[in-house]
Amino acid sequence: TTLKPNEYTYRVVTKSGHVKYFKTNGQFINKDDETVMIGVVQDVTQSIEAEEKLRKSNLELLQSNAELESFNRVASHDLQEPLRKIQLFISRIEDKESDRFSNKSLEYFTKVKNAGKRMQSLIQNLLAYSRIDSTKTDFETVDLNLVLEKVLDDLATNINETQTSVHADALPEIKGVFFQMEQLFANLISNAIKYRSSIETPVIHITSEKIHSADIPETFLKTSKQYHKISVMDNGIGFDVKYADKIFEVFQRLHQKNEYSGTGIGLAICKKIVENHNGYIFATAKLGTGAQFIMYLPA
Repeated sequence: TTLKPNEYTYRVVTKSGHVKYFKTNGQFINKDDETVMIGVVQDVTQSIEAEEKLRKSNLELLQSNAELESFNRVASHDLQEPLRKIQLFISRIEDKESDRFSNKSLEYFTKVKNAGKRMQSLIQNLLAYSRIDSTKTDFETVDLNLVLEKVLDDLATNINETQTSVHADALPEIKGVFFQMEQLFANLISNAIKYRSSIETPVIHITSEKIHSADIPETFLKTSKQYHKISVMDNGIGFDVKYADKIFEVFQRLHQKNEYSGTGIGLAICKKIVENHNGYIFATAKLGTGAQFIMYLPA
């Protein structure tokens, strides 16, 4: 006869002071009118420690998400409200008092307005970056041709003013978030226009092909057998390839603010969006000949 098995997990402090965890599985068996106990003792220290580490990480993640949501609330209202008032009063002063300003005062006033606009842009970009949250994402079928069509329509004024030509292959459908893909392409195309050459008419080529995961560099965790390789290439000023990783970091700029406007968040947003879609993005370039941004998205 076999009696009900018992399982216990207990802690042992060794002579050296280290804590170990053991799991005991045992049961009593009646054999030849005698009760015999058989069992197994297993060292589960690593498993227990891993579970505790995971529990702490989950708590830290919950706390981090709560802090991020709090930041979003502050940034979307508390930070922008004083800025809106500053811009409002600047506008009123400009309307009613500008004729009394000296040329130097007007110059300072213009700098104040530009600083306010830059601050507003910075807050909005920080909000956009922090709101790309993979834990709250519902993917749906997204036609990237429709995404590109909307982006080109939104950027039509900038494209026409700079005489930029955009040539695109037929793009695939993916599982993703439409507005994030829209922001991704808008940032990449705007980036290409911003850093255009001063001696050549801007040309942007967008290409697409489906490739096997085995043909992709071992640079990220692959979740699909096939990927769409999408490239956005321009003939602009390019950059030194040694900065190829740096440009995707928040607030990283390769050019002075007085040369090119911006907050240094646009490409960081691109990277976060692609990673949110279980993909990978990188850049390659050469000074004076243009840049190429290549992304892999699951097919």
